Amino acid sequence: MDEKQIKEALRIIDLVARYLNAQLSSDEAVKLNEWINRNPENRRVFEQLINENRLESTHAAFHAFDTPAALQKVKFRKLELRAIKVQSIWSRPGILKYAAAALLILSIGAYFFINKRLAQSQNVQIVKNDLSPGSNKAILTLSNGKKISLTDAKPGIIASDANLVVKKNTNGSINYENNTVASEYRDEPAYQTITTPRGGQWPQIELPDGTKVTLDAGSSITYPVVFSGSERRVAVTGQVYFSVKHNAAQPFRVTVKDQIIEDIGTEFNINAFDDETAVRTTLIEGSVSVSKNKEHVVLTPGQQAVDRVGNEQIRLKEANLAEVIAWKNGLFHFDHADLKTVMRQVSRWYDVQVFYEGQIPKTDITGEVYRSMKASQVFEVLNNLKVNFRIDGKKIIVTDKN
Repeated sequence: MDEKQIKEALRIIDLVARYLNAQLSSDEAVKLNEWINRNPENRRVFEQLINENRLESTHAAFHAFDTPAALQKVKFRKLELRAIKVQSIWSRPGILKYAAAALLILSIGAYFFINKRLAQSQNVQIVKNDLSPGSNKAILTLSNGKKISLTDAKPGIIASDANLVVKKNTNGSINYENNTVASEYRDEPAYQTITTPRGGQWPQIELPDGTKVTLDAGSSITYPVVFSGSERRVAVTGQVYFSVKHNAAQPFRVTVKDQIIEDIGTEFNINAFDDETAVRTTLIEGSVSVSKNKEHVVLTPGQQAVDRVGNEQIRLKEANLAEVIAWKNGLFHFDHADLKTVMRQVSRWYDVQVFYEGQIPKTDITGEVYRSMKASQVFEVLNNLKVNFRIDGKKIIVTDKN
């Protein structure tokens, strides 16, 4: 382990410790999530570090650790090194063994000692199986009705449709290229659909025009294989993030329920789940217009158009952008949310049904939780709520603590 690796390890330890204390900033949360998703080994290490049993044993080791003796050994080795003046302290494995052990125990153990949250009474009971988080899962439906699992498809060309080929890249993204051997010609446009199930998402799809799309769990997008004519029109369900490649001569329009959203050079997020009370379109940058019947509004960056069920008027409000795009960054982000709002997100991501028993108290939930965590770990983070969670197969039962 060289000095660079040590610094990286210490940085991750600090981020994990700050995570346990609910002290992560949005930028730090993104960095930690990137590290977790970099490879399966990182995810395994993270899950071990936040495992309650492991934290408890580390806490015990923290108390039992003979700090003076370890420091004496480190000092002794440092004196030896100064005498022979051969190598840097960071290049000696003996020093690293004691330093790494002390830092791991002191960093994680001390934070655990300070942080009382995980030592509080349990508020989650697992009856049958814990629930693993969602992952990258999607189905591509070609214009002829053939279905292809994007999850199982290997990198490379995975399909040919009309005069384009569909390609899956090594990072999982999907894009389109011209089919140089295509002989197929159609008078009618060919349409494809990409659908994610509950408990699934797809990180990036690049449409034939270069527009980039990210799909949340339980979402879909339908689009023509070739954008022709005076507009580029797609239809979506669920939650979709767009980064549109602007073309003033061929406007990009999204149909969602009874709305039409038109790009004016932009990045925006649409939340239109059937179990939500409104369709919310949030502008990240650029400009979009949202139309419904005779209603028409134009958004500026940071604004959200809210179209509530049964209400003809579209309302504009300032959006919490961190909350809106948290799902895209691998996070649940709540800003004074009620419990049922939180549990709707949980139900989609873990593909479960949520049931409520008894009188559920009012809640006000603010904070961030990683979507890479198991369901029981998410509920441990929500330990200060006045409710208990019971996981029973594909069901989550919420009850009053009292």
